[in-house]
Amino acid sequence: MKHGPVLSRIFDLISQKKQGLPKSAWHDLIPRPAPYVYTVRFSGVPDISALSEAEVALIDEVFAQHRNKTEDQLVELTHALPEWSDPGKTSVPIPFETILRAAKIPQSEIAAIANEAAADWFMDEALASVRRRRLPRATSAKSLRRELAPA
Repeated sequence: MKHGPVLSRIFDLISQKKQGLPKSAWHDLIPRPAPYVYTVRFSGVPDISALSEAEVALIDEVFAQHRNKTEDQLVELTHALPEWSDPGKTSVPIPFETILRAAKIPQSEIAAIANEAAADWFMDEALASVRRRRLPRATSAKSLRRELAPA
């Protein structure tokens, strides 16, 4: 986005852009008193049980490094990231390969990650397709394989 990279899902949760989302902890911890105004309000300790120790350590490290920066300083910092490019008046997705290249990950590892992501996407789509068809519980593994087989 114009002020720097943003994780779309996090942005949607914080901005409450997706009206179909049920009210969640995001709404309590990061209220939106006015358009483009966000405040963080801690009314207790957020549930971090879904995060690994490494993720919590990374969050703590990033927060410690940047906690005293102003909004303008953070924008300047993110604009200096090699994977960011000015999207103009819109937003432009940053492919994960671009982020990995910026992190100097070898191309062979990027290709392996891309293959794994493609396989994960295929399985997610296949399972979603099965759910949409609402197969009866008694479906056998053999008939399930037939359902999932590429045409």
